[in-house]
Amino acid sequence: MNLNNEKLNPNSGAKILIVEDSPIQRELLKRTLVRNGFEVILAEDGNQGLLSVRNNSPSLVISDITMPHKNGYEMCTEIKQSEDFFHIPVILLSQLSDTREIIHGLIAGADNYITKPYSEEFLIAKVNHLLTHDVGSVGSDLTKDISIDFAGDHYTISSNRHQILNLLLSTYESAVIQNRELNTTQLELKTANDQLVREIEAHQRMEKELRNHRDLLEDIVRARTDELRKHRDLLEEMVTTRTVELINANEHLQKEITGHKETELLLHQAKEAAEVANKAKSEFLANMSHEIRTPMNAIIGMAELALDTGLTDEQRELIEIVLRSADALLVLLNSILDFSKIEAGKMMLESIDFNIVTIMEGTIDTIALQAHKKNLELLCDIHQNTPQVIIGDPVRLRQIIINLVGNAIKFTHRGEIVVSIEAINNSFSQVDLANHHVDLKFTVSDTGIGIPEDKISTIFETFRQVDGSTTREYGGTGLGLSITSKLVELMGGELLVKSQLGKGSSFYFIVRFQLPKVLSFDTSELDLKGIEILILDDSATFRKIIKELLLKWNAKVFESNDGTDGLAQIKAARENNTPFKMIFIDTRMPGLAGVELVKRIKEGPVANEMIVIMFNTNYRKGDLEIIKDLGLSGYLLKPIKKTQFLSLLSSLTGKTIDNDTCLKAEVNNVNGSLNKDTCISLNILIAEDNENNQILAQKILQSAGHTVRLAKNGRIALDLLKEEHFDLILMDIQMPEMDGIETTRIIRNSDSSYFDNSIPIIAVTAHAMKGDKERFLEAGMSDYVSKPFKSDVLNLAIERVMTKKPQVIQTVVVENKPTETAISLTKEIVTEFKEHIELLKQVLNDGDAALIEQYGMSLKDISNRAGQSEVKDLAFRVVLAARKGDMDKARLAISTVTEKIIELINKLN
Repeated sequence: MNLNNEKLNPNSGAKILIVEDSPIQRELLKRTLVRNGFEVILAEDGNQGLLSVRNNSPSLVISDITMPHKNGYEMCTEIKQSEDFFHIPVILLSQLSDTREIIHGLIAGADNYITKPYSEEFLIAKVNHLLTHDVGSVGSDLTKDISIDFAGDHYTISSNRHQILNLLLSTYESAVIQNRELNTTQLELKTANDQLVREIEAHQRMEKELRNHRDLLEDIVRARTDELRKHRDLLEEMVTTRTVELINANEHLQKEITGHKETELLLHQAKEAAEVANKAKSEFLANMSHEIRTPMNAIIGMAELALDTGLTDEQRELIEIVLRSADALLVLLNSILDFSKIEAGKMMLESIDFNIVTIMEGTIDTIALQAHKKNLELLCDIHQNTPQVIIGDPVRLRQIIINLVGNAIKFTHRGEIVVSIEAINNSFSQVDLANHHVDLKFTVSDTGIGIPEDKISTIFETFRQVDGSTTREYGGTGLGLSITSKLVELMGGELLVKSQLGKGSSFYFIVRFQLPKVLSFDTSELDLKGIEILILDDSATFRKIIKELLLKWNAKVFESNDGTDGLAQIKAARENNTPFKMIFIDTRMPGLAGVELVKRIKEGPVANEMIVIMFNTNYRKGDLEIIKDLGLSGYLLKPIKKTQFLSLLSSLTGKTIDNDTCLKAEVNNVNGSLNKDTCISLNILIAEDNENNQILAQKILQSAGHTVRLAKNGRIALDLLKEEHFDLILMDIQMPEMDGIETTRIIRNSDSSYFDNSIPIIAVTAHAMKGDKERFLEAGMSDYVSKPFKSDVLNLAIERVMTKKPQVIQTVVVENKPTETAISLTKEIVTEFKEHIELLKQVLNDGDAALIEQYGMSLKDISNRAGQSEVKDLAFRVVLAARKGDMDKARLAISTVTEKIIELINKLN
């Protein structure tokens, strides 16, 4: 409400009823009245209008004439014939296309007409006049049964003088405006005509002077009479033409002025209509997100629970297909919501400290399996000048890299994909250090199909792909690159691409990140001086990455992309009495490679003294036997992590790592669940109206050993809180009768009889728009989980809020029931698990801590790819024990992870 208008308007606060069937006109008229301090009631036709008059007794009624069901005349007539409401003034809105409308208005008893279009000032003046003078209540001067003949028709009306006068004035108002404009035009014409008269009079004076000198100039006049006559005719013609031009110009100017006013009015109306439409769009997106996520929560959750039951192989395969399809649908939904947030300008970035090396290596890990399935090399090259810790949004950066790498995998059939990061300045300047920022360049290159030159400009457009036909080879929505480009722009960069058709593409962007006050670089050193190393790999990029690391550690490095050439170099080195100390071999080089190459190398006279390490893109069946039979010193999975590589070299060479900052990793169990050794049995209240989601949450929580009570709305939840004590509440947001936010506010209100500020409340909701989480936390909730959720996500949220709870919770030992599913336990993964367990047991007997750490890290990576977070955490315990050299803890950790893997495998059977 406009406070200034309230002060100026004497009738501010008066209640006005608007009766209009057009929603846009109704909304525009409402906004105009609200701006001027009036209270507004809305109705869509005459019937609703009459009902609103009876229920609300408005101070004034503004009604359109043409409406369905009951028009404005009919509604006005019933109001004026009512003993209770005849005093309410009625204004009719009309286009006044037929002047007989005024007669109908008099018959209906209307108090005034307003002709469309109208200005806001005029409307408010009319409304204030009727409200101030109370003309509707004047009944003493009522004139009855006035007979009128108009346009061949006979009318009989009854009205008071005020109504007649107001309606007549309204009828002729537009005529007055037109007459005013006509007067202006006539004045301009008169001015032009006066000018013409003056010119003619001047001409006549000239003729008079000529006649006075006629006797003296008679001969000259006769000679030029014809010429002067022609000149006069021409002059008169010019004057006439000019007069017509002025008239036409004036008419054109009047039309432009009128059109400009109409355009301004239309623009104003369009702007307000667009605001209404934009609000409706936002509400639609929020509602659709909620409606889609709610059933998806039940689909994903029930499918996970079903996988924990006894199923046939065919049933398990079908349910896994359902789960993968639901995950794909969720990715699409998230992409659409991200696109909507970006388009609406509501996408906000976080600014937190994070380790760029950890984030990038973890990101590459999550997508490596997709590349390996297509036999592609996936490499990560983090330049030495890249600071370890920067400030920014790691989640959105991870999303950008996954989108770009996923896109590269999609369009690459052979070769490699390289993710590289480097500071664009080789060393930080004093200015950069003082301002605490760094410009990092991210590049994702591939050897894929490339992009035609004429299509490069369109690939970042929304819903556009290089091949847009219905028979295209590559699917997708066309949103990935568009969203990625927008995210890069939000970070202050620009996503660019270089590409050659048939040779590959390179997507890159530069983003400025802030630095923490204390800079952190990888200063880990391993002195390999005097050690000669040969790298055998057909990937020049991989050789470059490994070579840069080895040169940094003072090694002498040789390289080859061919097995035969590599053997020749090994032979030459032996003959020169400078044999290689280490040899790194890629298992998938063209020609002589893998097992055969290792066998040929081992045939040499000093083979047992050489350290041979094999690199592979993925574990395959039989790798364990290969390692045993060939006597390899080490086996690493690409993409190589620097921490693994450094640790392996240290253990194999006996060299000590100096300033081992890169090996100091923070143990952050982001996918963990409640500790099974001290599992907390909680009494949990679930406030949820959807029956399927009730069953899902109940099964997940009961399988974790918790006691569960259900409430289908907030009102029932409050009643249960009075009956018994609960350790935790899972609160749905959208429920009938009383929603989750209102219920939470009542619980957190110290004046409420339900007040409890200590009980944790987790919002479990399908609302996923920007600002929803903040809104829930502001209402007093402790945490937030969006639907659809998985069991480990829900358990993690419970663990977060319960560990922050101030009071002591009684701890009891319950049955160790796994909460994770075996969704990703394919036959290949199961085989890899078994092989690595056997390998760990073997190296444990040998007491080789370095190999225990290496194979523990490999098992951790396999678990991560399979989505088995608990196995991943247990494998990491093996790694930590091996790093400390504590063989007893390593033996216990290997035993624990073995039991867990056997348990998961048994569930499959």
